[in-house]
Amino acid sequence: MNHGNVIVKELSSSALTSREARVTRVKTLDRGVYIGHAGYVAGDRTLSVVAEISALQRDILTEIFETQTSVLVSTREGVFLAAIAAMSTENGKLDMTIFVKNKL
Repeated sequence: MNHGNVIVKELSSSALTSREARVTRVKTLDRGVYIGHAGYVAGDRTLSVVAEISALQRDILTEIFETQTSVLVSTREGVFLAAIAAMSTENGKLDMTIFVKNKL
């Protein structure tokens, strides 16, 4: 089977530009709060890809998901080293969650 490239055109319900910083909020005894902000790195990102795919794309993506521990993901924002955390390919529709490790 081909472990090559798969190009999908994401649907508008995808979330490829979301970011979440390392922020925590702790309630203090004096009825206030402490907000700790430890910054942001690309590895904090989770990409959610929703797309319509062909049977061939489904087969290639399924094999990649089942056999590869890391993947390269290219978006408008750059190339990322990542892992596919979850994937569903029902009725020609791809729903994939990708955890980013770092931006290359």
